[in-house]
Amino acid sequence: MNEVPDKKEIRLRRCLEKHPEEEESYSRLGKHLFLARRYDPAAETYLQGLRAFPRSQKLLLNLGVVRAAQGRKEEAGDLFRQVLALDPNNAAAAERLERLTAF
Repeated sequence: MNEVPDKKEIRLRRCLEKHPEEEESYSRLGKHLFLARRYDPAAETYLQGLRAFPRSQKLLLNLGVVRAAQGRKEEAGDLFRQVLALDPNNAAAAERLERLTAF
């Protein structure tokens, strides 16, 4: 399903094109797409960001959130565990993993 991007998405994509060296550019676009329930493009944005920033806890965590929303719980759990491997004190990852495995 091809959805027409809104003005904010267009701005965020332009920002990412101009500043691919900024982790936050991927994060902002991915979050916007996620909130619009456009999970596949959100995941692709986070994956693209992770190619540039493979140890980004924020991008790993957000991709995990997308995967959980897509029902891909095993993959989401793996992503949350990757965040915890980088930072065992990451409360957001620990909480998401606990919620994911509680069911």
